[in-house]
Amino acid sequence: MKEIWPSGCLPYVDTRLDCTLLRPSDSSLFTREHFGNNDGPVRTGFAANWRPEPGDCDIFGNGVLTRSTSRSSCRQGLHYTNTLVRRVLNRRSYDDLCWPYDRRNSFERDHAGPHIWIGGHMRSLTCAPNDPLFWNHHCFIDKCGENLRDTLPANRWTYPTSWRVQWSHRADNQMRPFNMRNRDGLDDEEIGKEYLYELSPADDTCSSDTDCSPTRLLWCGGGRCRATARQGGLCRTGEHASCYCGDESDTPRCNGGRCACLSTP
Repeated sequence: MKEIWPSGCLPYVDTRLDCTLLRPSDSSLFTREHFGNNDGPVRTGFAANWRPEPGDCDIFGNGVLTRSTSRSSCRQGLHYTNTLVRRVLNRRSYDDLCWPYDRRNSFERDHAGPHIWIGGHMRSLTCAPNDPLFWNHHCFIDKCGENLRDTLPANRWTYPTSWRVQWSHRADNQMRPFNMRNRDGLDDEEIGKEYLYELSPADDTCSSDTDCSPTRLLWCGGGRCRATARQGGLCRTGEHASCYCGDESDTPRCNGGRCACLSTP
């Protein structure tokens, strides 16, 4: 991406914020102004009608990016929580973060939750990068790792050299498809890293909705930033600010437990 858009940056998606919703799949992320619908072929949003690549990633036979987001609550364990983030920050080294070196590893296992939650192409190991949310989710995973790195001395942030590491993941093996080694991923100079991570709204306090988001994707409730729900989504009656309207001239309302957007005459 940097080769095509040198000044571009990707925002991270922290699903802890969506956990504040009665039904996380109602998140305003899934609106035509942002990532588009999450209930089948993606026909709205900036990724509308994106064609899966390569051709064998048309795994749903409809020729377009597809999602099937779970309508379950956060109790199903598919979203990040403060407990999961703290588990990362309590690691003692990069090696500790990666152990055991397989899918039993909690860092790997926890990261899989949002893949399963969003569903569709995101549930496919080889085709998940077709969904732009793949990249924003992985930005958050990278942020968690970087936050841990900031607490450790340099000699504790080195690539594992144990023979137990799977062959393709060993330090000096190629980081496919790039022309670099796996160990280079920890070298900021080698990978040309020129970015920092802002504090997540989930870790900050607020006194107004604009403290949380200038785009109304978040609102301030009880001194904490929370995700907003799209039109038709579940909400707590009377919490009007918890509802998202794409048209700034509309008035968000939560009546009868559902978000609505009232047009201004």
